[in-house]
Amino acid sequence: MSRVGLMGCGSVADFGHLPAILRTPGLELVALYDPLPNRAQQYADKFGGAPSTTTDEFFSHSLDAVVICSPLPAHHDNVMLCSEHNVHVLCEKPLSMNAEQSKAM
Repeated sequence: MSRVGLMGCGSVADFGHLPAILRTPGLELVALYDPLPNRAQQYADKFGGAPSTTTDEFFSHSLDAVVICSPLPAHHDNVMLCSEHNVHVLCEKPLSMNAEQSKAM
């Protein structure tokens, strides 16, 4: 079972990514991150997983992979954090704000 976290609890996560994670055999939704406390808690109540409002708390859940659904300006920082924690990443499009960020990612 792969332990999956999701960064960015917006509408795309609600109707797309989270339902897909829950219905995919072999995936377990473990943690949700959003800097807005109510958002993370709202989605945890609906889909499961531990709500986190800090990245330290989010990455403390021993994740195998992270789905990034955050707003575009946060993609680079989110992907780089996943890299620092040696976690696989699926980042929605567009990948980054510019070519330099994409190369760094």
